[in-house]
Amino acid sequence: MDWRLKLVALSPVTLSVEQDDDFSESLAAAESWKARDQARAWICGRVVQLAASMDKTSIRRFSLQLPDTPEDAVAEALLSNLERRIRDTVLDDLVAHFEDSIPEWERKIQVEIAGLDDPDTRWHARRYVGLDQPVSVDACRKAIRFIFSRSYWYLTEENDRTVLTPDWRFEQVRALRSTLDEQTRARSLVARCIEVLVDEHVREQRAGVEVAPMTRLRLKAEIERLFHEKGCWGLIELALPRDRSRHYLRCPEGLVESLQGLIMQQEQRLGVG
Repeated sequence: MDWRLKLVALSPVTLSVEQDDDFSESLAAAESWKARDQARAWICGRVVQLAASMDKTSIRRFSLQLPDTPEDAVAEALLSNLERRIRDTVLDDLVAHFEDSIPEWERKIQVEIAGLDDPDTRWHARRYVGLDQPVSVDACRKAIRFIFSRSYWYLTEENDRTVLTPDWRFEQVRALRSTLDEQTRARSLVARCIEVLVDEHVREQRAGVEVAPMTRLRLKAEIERLFHEKGCWGLIELALPRDRSRHYLRCPEGLVESLQGLIMQQEQRLGVG
């Protein structure tokens, strides 16, 4: 998307957001049923909200200089600084949201599932939402290092499509999703995330989207980014839709409304709700 600030007036300080069509369409999609559209609408709305909140006091607090006219060089520098601060604020908001919400969601859904009377329903519910997958930060970090430095899978291009060719270590741990050994479970999680990212890349290739070549370095960077931002749940929820399909994980019927609501929160994060 393309957006930028415009200084409308100096007394009082008034800013507006000049935006391209993509920004405008995303801003208008707040009522969409798709989680992706809702997320984009929130981000665009937050940009507009922050721009509208800027006044002389906030500009002075940022140690920025007010221009004499909306068109001079000082105005251009001011707007550039404010745009950067808005981007930083939105990013901070998003990071804080995930840092606060996912651990709280995990705590609540653990309690709800533990309260189910039927042990078979508890088992299926835990597997469906990925509560059988969490690993420690240390185990996840070591698993990333193992998969990218101790296993020798590789990527090739065949018929203009990226192909993942696993070695025996990769193939072995990938299949061990349900192991009780934390180290192996973490390695399996990372391997499955690699498969998901390669599959997504191939779908874009088939759709004719121009994408950068997929490499081991690019895969490692994306997995480390998810892990840094959301912990092991960033990887669990990346792999979960594919896990559900591959392992026939189904959501039990007849769950209480509070538990259904928590599951829907996850569906929205996954972009399938």
